[in-house]
Amino acid sequence: MDFGKAFSFITNDKQWFKKIIIGGLLTVLGITLPAVTGWMVEIIRRVSSNNPDPLPDWDNIGGYFMDGLKIIGVSLVWMLPVILVTICFTPFTILAAENLDSNTGATLITLGTICFSLFILGYSLAIAAILLPLFGLVAENRSFGELLRPNTALRYVRANIGGYLIAAIGGSFIANFIGSLGVLLCGIGTLVTMPFGLAVYAHLMGQAHAQSVQNQQLVVPPAV
Repeated sequence: MDFGKAFSFITNDKQWFKKIIIGGLLTVLGITLPAVTGWMVEIIRRVSSNNPDPLPDWDNIGGYFMDGLKIIGVSLVWMLPVILVTICFTPFTILAAENLDSNTGATLITLGTICFSLFILGYSLAIAAILLPLFGLVAENRSFGELLRPNTALRYVRANIGGYLIAAIGGSFIANFIGSLGVLLCGIGTLVTMPFGLAVYAHLMGQAHAQSVQNQQLVVPPAV
């Protein structure tokens, strides 16, 4: 994993400041989050295909928005069981709390909490593994149906689990750290630091995805 290149590719672009500041403005707006997410997908697409210009401009914001919606949509679908279990668990907690003075009520709360926590932990770990290559799969222009198939994602994860973990954990830490530096400049600095950190994260994920493809000699669908 080339961390140095994940930083340098940004400033090596002659128009890097313009591209980053636009990303910062869109990030602050909030409602354009899918577009920013799609912009990260485009970085991964370019890095994994060895594009000599890996930092994309914002001339295809509509395409970025659609890619971002795919990421958000797939993530929500996979998180639905957690949401549903949480909704069902709430009435159980209320009912048990009404009988808290009895041994039965205390036992129900304890057992319910343990089971709920174990389910959330186990399911979250499984989903985290499935979602690791999601950005890369969207970058390959996979259909929404393909993105929902766990076997597709797991094939990529098995091919380069170490690389994905390093990119995800290291990239998340770097992105959060760089993003937080903008707060020191009265918040204005986040217009640069936040998208800068996201770009670094995307580059690392692009490297991990490219290595996964190479390891398994997977045939990547041509870009549309």
